[in-house]
Amino acid sequence: MREPALKIPLSEIKGEYVKGEKEFDTNYLITPDEKKISRVNIWGNVVKKFEGENFTAITIDDFTQTIDANVFENLEILEKIQTGDIIKIIGKIRQGNKGLFVLIEGIQKLSFQEEMNKRLENIIFLKKWKKNTKKKDEKNEDEFFTEASNLKVEKKIIR
Repeated sequence: MREPALKIPLSEIKGEYVKGEKEFDTNYLITPDEKKISRVNIWGNVVKKFEGENFTAITIDDFTQTIDANVFENLEILEKIQTGDIIKIIGKIRQGNKGLFVLIEGIQKLSFQEEMNKRLENIIFLKKWKKNTKKKDEKNEDEFFTEASNLKVEKKIIR
């Protein structure tokens, strides 16, 4: 069965990588707060693109962290993606020579409105995520998340 793709800020993609013992076992990441993550639904700004002989890699930044996202087959899915594009990626967490990366399964360019909504989703997600692992001395951070999660993005059409 295919694991769900978890919406998660890039700053929370860290921890111990576990490779499945058998060929079809799921590889996953155990985060510091003991969540298992194998697939992610992430977004970000493309800050770097590298086209190699057998792969293409992009570095994305969601304003909490950066991560590399790679494609080894179907390289054409990244042909139209350029530095500066805002994108959404569905992919699998993998461990490589340089650390964790996302193996891209699907990619989509986002509009400005979608980007703003994703930023708010990150703020709300981080608020909930931090609440589960909150320390008592994090009052200022919690106040920031409460204020930021009350913001709303309105769609404006400019002609």
